[in-house]
Amino acid sequence: MLFRTLRISGPFDLVILSELGVQYAWVAKIVAIYNRAPLVVDAFVGMYETNVEDWARVGAKSVRGRIYRLFDWLSAQLSNIALVDTNVRMKRLERDGADKVVSCPVGAPGWAKPAPAQPRSGRFRLLYYGNYIPLHGLEYVVANLAILNDVNMEIVFIGDGEGRPPIEILANGAGISSIEFRGNIPESDLIQEIHDSDVVLGVFGDSEKAATVLANKVWQGLAAGRYVVTRTSEALSEVQDIVGAQIKAVDIEDPFGLAIAIREIASTPLTFNGAHAELERYVESKFQELRNAISDIV
Repeated sequence: MLFRTLRISGPFDLVILSELGVQYAWVAKIVAIYNRAPLVVDAFVGMYETNVEDWARVGAKSVRGRIYRLFDWLSAQLSNIALVDTNVRMKRLERDGADKVVSCPVGAPGWAKPAPAQPRSGRFRLLYYGNYIPLHGLEYVVANLAILNDVNMEIVFIGDGEGRPPIEILANGAGISSIEFRGNIPESDLIQEIHDSDVVLGVFGDSEKAATVLANKVWQGLAAGRYVVTRTSEALSEVQDIVGAQIKAVDIEDPFGLAIAIREIASTPLTFNGAHAELERYVESKFQELRNAISDIV
C-alpha cells in the first residue's frame, strides 16, 4: 500500500485516511510527509473498541488487544485532524493528546424524510433493523419484549448477521409470538418500513462505544419523524433539545427500562412531524467546522 501510494503522481494538498483504516495511519503519515501535506484520519471505528469492547474477540491485556489500542492511539497522534462522530468521543481523543479533533455527526441520508403520522388502525409497530452486532444489545431488547405480551404489538426485525440465529432462538424461547424476522432489504425500501412503524429501536449495548455514539438508526428514525428508543448516552445531549420527547432514553441498568418506555409510547398518539430540518442544520453546522479546520491547515 505504501509503495503503490507513493508512486501515484502528486503532489497532494491533503491526505485523508478513510473509515475502517486506522491500522494504516502510519502509511498515510508517510505519504503525507512525502507530499508535505497534512493528514486527516477518520477515527470513527477504532480497532480496540470493535475487537475488544464490542465483540470481545480478544482480551484487553492480550497482545492483540494492546496492539489494537496502540493502532487507535497512533491514528489520532499522527493526524493533523482526527474525525469522530460525537462531541463526547471528540473530547476523549482530545484528552488522549490528539492534535485536533473534529466531531462530524453521522446524520441521516436524504431518503430519511418525515411523513405525516397516520392514526393507528392496527397494532402498535416496533422496528429494529441492523446486522445484529453487540453494539445493538439485542439480548436486552428481547428480554424486555418478553414481558410485553399484553401489548397489542407487531415487532419486526430486519437484517442479517452472525448474531441473528442466537437472537431468534432467544426470542422463540421467550415465547414472543408477535416478532417477525426478515432478511436484508434494499436501502430504498427502508424508509417505508420506518414510516409504517411507531418506534425505531436504537442501541442497547453495554460497551463504551454504545454509551458514546449516535447510531445510524437513531438519526434515521428521528429524521423520519418516528419515536426512537435507545440507551442513555452522553451523546444524546447533542440532539435532545432538537427532538425533545421524540427520543426516549433507557437506562440499561434497569432490567425493565425498555419495556416501560415502550408501554408509555404505546399509549401515546404519534404526533411528530419530525425534526428533519433542524437535524440537517445541526449536521451542516458541524461539517462547517470541519471545512474551517481543513482551511486552517492547507
